[in-house]
Amino acid sequence: MHCGNIKLVGDFDGECFKVKTVTGDPLSLIIYRSSFTFGEDQLEIPTEFALLLADAKTCEEAEKIAIAAIQQNFHPLDFLRIFFREVAEKGFAYGWHLLERLKRNRPRKGSLKIYRSVDTRGEPNLPGELVISDGRRAFRFYVNPPPSKKFPINVYLPETYVPGTFTRQQFEQMLGRPLEFYRLIRKLDSLKDYIREATAQKIIDAFFESKEKYWQLLKKISKTVAKRKQRDRIYSQVFKKGYLKVNGGYVVLPPRMEVSFSEYNLFYVTGDGDIKQIVCHTGNFKQTLYEIFRKGIETVRLTPVEPSPRLLQAVAKVLKNEEPQLAVVFLP
Repeated sequence: MHCGNIKLVGDFDGECFKVKTVTGDPLSLIIYRSSFTFGEDQLEIPTEFALLLADAKTCEEAEKIAIAAIQQNFHPLDFLRIFFREVAEKGFAYGWHLLERLKRNRPRKGSLKIYRSVDTRGEPNLPGELVISDGRRAFRFYVNPPPSKKFPINVYLPETYVPGTFTRQQFEQMLGRPLEFYRLIRKLDSLKDYIREATAQKIIDAFFESKEKYWQLLKKISKTVAKRKQRDRIYSQVFKKGYLKVNGGYVVLPPRMEVSFSEYNLFYVTGDGDIKQIVCHTGNFKQTLYEIFRKGIETVRLTPVEPSPRLLQAVAKVLKNEEPQLAVVFLP
């Protein structure tokens, strides 16, 4: 069944109806492309709105408002289901009014705005779950107890969680200083992968106690975070390249597919071609690599190993680009 630029596909089953674009129509580039539809552009909508598209009397108006809503690129896309249901229940006039309000509330790049958080279906989360956005990114944070002020819902940008909780008094205090508040949120976001929730809370509380205490705490935490980031970089390098150069030799992690060892079994290859195993417990793998990087191979215990042909080939494969002459020693 066709209605102008929109083709209805499927059966009325009381749950949803599918709207699909006709090739070349203005919706073809903006309707959600879903992986489970094998490349077809389609969007599920409530049956109530599909009936408006199917009715000759309401088809034209329904199509106009559908195109206008889809062109807004709301996030999450499931919010369109809520919007179309509202239109079907309350009429087109209400729908156009709602759409204009949603347009006005859209964040503009370079300006800061507070929103109420929404879930993956576009439904509002708890009142204390709020979002601050600069028009490029949106950060979700918590206020407990929730503020009395009402905020528009965030149906524009995906939300990034920020740890810690603000009191209502703290939040209301920061409403008059949005840029300062946003910088604090961004700082918490930059640290969140390396700190605990309790540490994030200490940062928030220190921020509101005194600037001096806040900066001292931040300086201390930043040093710890810098070490953890460096530890992660070393860890990533070893997994990517398979080795770490240290003390004139190499810490080698054999490819898992080449040798029947655990991925946490490390070996130290000396400049003379001797191979020894590094005693490393699974839970301390990152820290072991970090200590070797900082203090040298002397920080770990080495045990003799009788290298198998597979291990020798694996070590040669890892070192062939970095140390081809040494790699030749291990080849049959």
